[in-house]
Amino acid sequence: MQDAIIRRLSLIGEAAKRVFEPTCDRLTTIPWSVINGMRNRLVHEYDGIDLDVVWDTALKSLPTLILELKKVIPSL
Repeated sequence: MQDAIIRRLSLIGEAAKRVFEPTCDRLTTIPWSVINGMRNRLVHEYDGIDLDVVWDTALKSLPTLILELKKVIPSL
């Protein structure tokens, strides 16, 4: 389960990196730099991943992100 969550969070980070800057600037409720930072840590610092932070992100931050994205992408 840990591997699956880490993989999905890193994919979310990859997708966030591909969002055009003007869109990021407009969607200020999305923590783009935090998402990118998490992705970088998961991908490049895999030997130092704090599983408590990963779990906390999955349980608390991810649902909030989904709610924010649903505001701008109703089909989610």
